[in-house]
Amino acid sequence: AYTVSGVMANPPWATLMGEYIPASKRGEFFGFRSRMVGLIYFTASFAASAVLAVSGPAPAAGGAAFSANGPLGGFVIIFALAGLFRLGSAYYITRMYEPRTRFHLPAAGRVPFLSIFDISGARLRGLFLSTFLLLGATFLTAPYFSVYVLKELRYGYLEYTFLMTIGPLMTSLFMKR
Repeated sequence: AYTVSGVMANPPWATLMGEYIPASKRGEFFGFRSRMVGLIYFTASFAASAVLAVSGPAPAAGGAAFSANGPLGGFVIIFALAGLFRLGSAYYITRMYEPRTRFHLPAAGRVPFLSIFDISGARLRGLFLSTFLLLGATFLTAPYFSVYVLKELRYGYLEYTFLMTIGPLMTSLFMKR
């Protein structure tokens, strides 16, 4: 639900940006935007890691669950900042001028793009099923991976951040290529 709700905003936003940005500039714009998002993700990850490292080690068993000096206090700071940034984003989105027009929504019914696929084909069903299983298993185990790395492997927040930002960093660095 978290992933679906987050991703549902992408098509309307991309459509809106596609109408504002000339076709000859879209690749350059979206490439630049992807690089900037990657850089901000990388920077924010290390800033959050620093906040958690400064906020102290996890409380011992039976200790106070929340203290201003514990990691829970660090997480509160991080999530409060994320909420403020999201509110700022919502404010700027509402400031975009969008004239009232008769927007060209596709007619209800069959989507023309899907007609190129043979939905009844066993290969396509196999592809959809394997993708569903792979992504489902990934989303199911992802929260436990963080706990495993931090608790069992005893990585610090900085080491964990390095590990988790390698993929987005490589994507950002090699975006043009």
